[in-house]
Amino acid sequence: MRRLAVVDTPVSRSSHVVPTPRGGGLFFVLLISLGLLWLQVHFATLLAVSGGLVAALGLADDFRGLSARLRFLGQGVIALGSIVWMLLALEPLHQIDVLFCLLVFPLGVLWLTGVTSAYNFMDGIDGLAAGQAVIMGGGIAALAYLTGETGWMMAGVWLALSVFGFLIFNWAPASLFMGDVGSTFLGWLFAALSLVLPMMTEISWASLPLLLMLFLVDAGHTVILRLVRGENVTTAHRHHIYQQMVDRLGSHAAVSVLYFLVTLIALLPLSLLATMRPDLELQLALAGLGSVFLLALLVRYRLKSLGYRAQRARMLARK
Repeated sequence: MRRLAVVDTPVSRSSHVVPTPRGGGLFFVLLISLGLLWLQVHFATLLAVSGGLVAALGLADDFRGLSARLRFLGQGVIALGSIVWMLLALEPLHQIDVLFCLLVFPLGVLWLTGVTSAYNFMDGIDGLAAGQAVIMGGGIAALAYLTGETGWMMAGVWLALSVFGFLIFNWAPASLFMGDVGSTFLGWLFAALSLVLPMMTEISWASLPLLLMLFLVDAGHTVILRLVRGENVTTAHRHHIYQQMVDRLGSHAAVSVLYFLVTLIALLPLSLLATMRPDLELQLALAGLGSVFLLALLVRYRLKSLGYRAQRARMLARK
């Protein structure tokens, strides 16, 4: 999400606006990409090429601004090409089932573009998206360690350390921002890895989505609510739960820390358990989704209730 840097205030980022540094996001992407050198050549190439194309779209959006339709179309084409690449890397062309492809292509494109967009939407306050990426890198390293995948473990460690170096400057009050080029690249990388890792290793298909669950639920249910209300989901807004929490708590850092704690305390253990106990991966995935969704509803209801109370107090004070 293209953003403007502002002083961290109880209201929002719109209070004190200064230009966002544009070089940080591109350097950030290049640094993370070096970690792909630990991986097998064909999948490292797939992640580098597809992620680079998505980052290029984000960079163009940062500098010139692209319409939402053009961004989604571009990401959809890249997703389609990536899925074809994955299938051909795993199976010879004559062994690929047509009916299987008819199911995989739409779901795969929806997953890749949806997670990319969700991650982009969640890059709205200092430290949140970068901190989540540190957790994702550490989680991938831990999952790879459990399954004896040294290359993937080193790639996860590199990812975590690279983003941590960036997070130091992105923490509230931030002096460096990842922009669309960084947030879409990270979203795409995690979406692609959630497809590649279960194909190439013993890591569960549920493990990475569980680590991303807070981001997916916050972004996903907010988009659905806006669609139900007949709003344009591509326009700027402040309806995400993390945005409303900042309005109430008055601190970017506090909200980011809360998101990290829920992921580390509740979702990371579920992610690790899904890989250790593949017979329970479906139940664990549903438990994680249901718990986070209920938490989101409770927090949104509580924030709405506090908003009504604050509004009533202001009205009484004027009388």
